[in-house]
Amino acid sequence: MLLNTSDQTLPLFSVIIPTYNRGYIIAEAIDSIRAQKMTGIEIIIIDDGSTDNTKEVLDSTFPEVIYIYQENKGISNARNRGIEVSTGEYISFLDSDDVFLPDKMKRELQLFDEFKEADAIAADSALFDDHVKAELTYMERRGLVENSSPFFFGREDIRWTRGSLFPVCSMTIKRTALQKLGGIVFDPSFGSAEDWDFEIRLIRNCRLLVYPQVMSHVRRFEDGTRLERNHGLKAFNTSVYAMILHKRVLEKAQRLGRWSTEIEIRIQSRIDEYYDQIAKLSNEES
Repeated sequence: MLLNTSDQTLPLFSVIIPTYNRGYIIAEAIDSIRAQKMTGIEIIIIDDGSTDNTKEVLDSTFPEVIYIYQENKGISNARNRGIEVSTGEYISFLDSDDVFLPDKMKRELQLFDEFKEADAIAADSALFDDHVKAELTYMERRGLVENSSPFFFGREDIRWTRGSLFPVCSMTIKRTALQKLGGIVFDPSFGSAEDWDFEIRLIRNCRLLVYPQVMSHVRRFEDGTRLERNHGLKAFNTSVYAMILHKRVLEKAQRLGRWSTEIEIRIQSRIDEYYDQIAKLSNEES
């Protein structure tokens, strides 16, 4: 869908924000979207069972947002619900404790126009822990920032086998590309690591343009909203639980097939490593 504005024709963006008990900070996420200084942006808030004043904050300050409340079902379900109700030609994701930098969306439009074969764009993000900025960016930590030029991430690049490479809040995907991902966009069977699974299917099936410039801030606050994300596996050591999830993600990637022999070998090697690490940690706890 295209909207005519006074200065240019802009595609309509849908920005999907899942949230849980973030009434005290969600305004900053929404204000960062307002700061894009663009028309044609729909903001969709999926409230995943909040018990705080989130709805009151939105009703009083942000009447333009689309607000949907659901019982607590997890971040994947919330994002999927947002995708279902969205209408934008381009879909962006933003967590309720993160923020976009000004001109993020205008730059994305320029990149989509320049690289017309791109299905999605993944930009870099600065990292903050309780307002303290980390020395390295999200992509720098993962060895992705070789220079400042955009580049297409190849499906045979083994770096994706090591873990999640891109911050979800700096990713925008064309609506037309969603069907290439196969079924559910974010897999709710993963308590976490759903972003890595999403990325793998994006890398395998779409043309992903990497823009190694900081376009958002990923922020972490010790507010208790990230507790108990292991969905029924609370007795497990946190490290063991993470390894189980990561192994499952790679096993799912393995089932997708149509990888090169090198990638297939790498996937199996990583799965074997996780098996060994899980067994070792489990034996130490018993």
